[in-house]
Amino acid sequence: MRFQQGDPAAADILFLRYVKPLSFFVERLTGSAPDAQDIVADTFIKLLERRTQFKSLDNIRAFLYRVARNAAINFNLASSRHRAAHELIGYLARAAEGREDWLDNEQIRGEVLGAIYAEIEELPGRCREIFKAIFLQGLSNEEIAARMGIEIQTVRSQKSRAIGLLRAQLLKKGQLLAVIYLLDLLSVHA
Repeated sequence: MRFQQGDPAAADILFLRYVKPLSFFVERLTGSAPDAQDIVADTFIKLLERRTQFKSLDNIRAFLYRVARNAAINFNLASSRHRAAHELIGYLARAAEGREDWLDNEQIRGEVLGAIYAEIEELPGRCREIFKAIFLQGLSNEEIAARMGIEIQTVRSQKSRAIGLLRAQLLKKGQLLAVIYLLDLLSVHA
């Protein structure tokens, strides 16, 4: 066979005979004409590298379709892994972004609470005690009055005084977010 001996004209004849049907076959498998052309070109290169191994035209045809089919399958697997990897990366990026937002919010919340707690510790004695009992321990005005042996009105006035002092100190230090958070916290305990 002339093809086995390296005759370029025989190779051209094989190429012209099989390039279009092979391209159509691979394009159907991959769904991509440009990728099919690359696969077919590689398939013919492999054929030329092994030209001495073929005894008949049927062997050449079977080789071309088998190599092209396997290359198309490998291409599809690689594309699918590539897509899956990109989807995973996108998902992880979105999740990390959401996580970073959550972490940022928690960091801000921690700083705001830290500022509020620092100011609570600066309140005058009885005022601080009553404020902590209400907002940190969750006790009612009546429970605090009974525990401390004082009038309910005293609890209310000390609570009101604590809120006023906290608001003034936080605003004085430019902690507007802390004031807003404190007021929100107070609305829950109102």
